[in-house]
Amino acid sequence: MKITKFRVTNFRSVEDSGWIETDNVTALIGTNESGKTNLLMPLWKLKPAKNGEINAIADYPRKRYNEIRSMDKKPIFIEAEFELSDELAAQVAQITGADPKDVKTALVKRDLGGKYQMSFTNASPLRHVAKADVVQLLGDARTELSDMSPAAKAEEEIKGTILSTLDAAIEIAQQEQENIYAGILKSVQSKLATVDLEKSPKRSTIAPRYGQLTDELDEVLARISQPAAQDNEEARKLVLSKIPSFVYYSNYGNLDSETYSGLHLH
Repeated sequence: MKITKFRVTNFRSVEDSGWIETDNVTALIGTNESGKTNLLMPLWKLKPAKNGEINAIADYPRKRYNEIRSMDKKPIFIEAEFELSDELAAQVAQITGADPKDVKTALVKRDLGGKYQMSFTNASPLRHVAKADVVQLLGDARTELSDMSPAAKAEEEIKGTILSTLDAAIEIAQQEQENIYAGILKSVQSKLATVDLEKSPKRSTIAPRYGQLTDELDEVLARISQPAAQDNEEARKLVLSKIPSFVYYSNYGNLDSETYSGLHLH
């Protein structure tokens, strides 16, 4: 994994650093007491290779110390964006069912209580389907079923029930604007489920086509109900385990006896 940028908030004297872009070599240049350390230490404390514990007295902003100390949910103090390797993105994709390119970039945050948050910045799970697509599925099925001949007289009544049920389902879908979300799609499915196919003859041609429609709608519902990639605990743990560790150096005794600050990936 490679860090591409980071941002510090609510840490010591830093209210909000804004996003700081990083590359293979990144240098922060400034006079003594200008705040370099307060930008580097949070990144170290994101995942320290050694030590790096969050110290409330030293790390909480002084003006907000009492406020933050009393909070159950502490504010975020560091967030960093990482580019996953192709191999790791492929692993995450396999676990979550997402496209590898959608989980290529991860945003990792840590709050002043030590808790982590993680999300994939390019992963936006599908939460709806176009109304036109659902109406077409229902309409195509109705057209085909309307043209089918019942296998027996007993099936004529079932065919009539199916067609009227499909009309009602289409009406439910048509009431939406442009997109259909899971709740409405479930209403359509509930309407279709009122037809009792058990009464169909064994040689029925109508029942299988109606069953095909319900299967197609099940697949659509599964697509728009799929959990977000970052909600997958296994994927979350995997990414957090692969974050690079940071080592912080604050004193180089062999450099003109002055104090320098530096952060290195481990």
